[in-house]
Amino acid sequence: MFSLNYKNYMRFGVVLLLITGDVIRNAGGDLR
Repeated sequence: MFSLNYKNYMRFGVVLLLITGDVIRNAGGDLR
């Protein structure tokens, strides 16, 4: 049960990293 929650948390973290990466790329493009 704990491992399942851990996997879901990791997936959520990966999604946040991908979204944050896109935002940083867009911000960098706008600044340039």
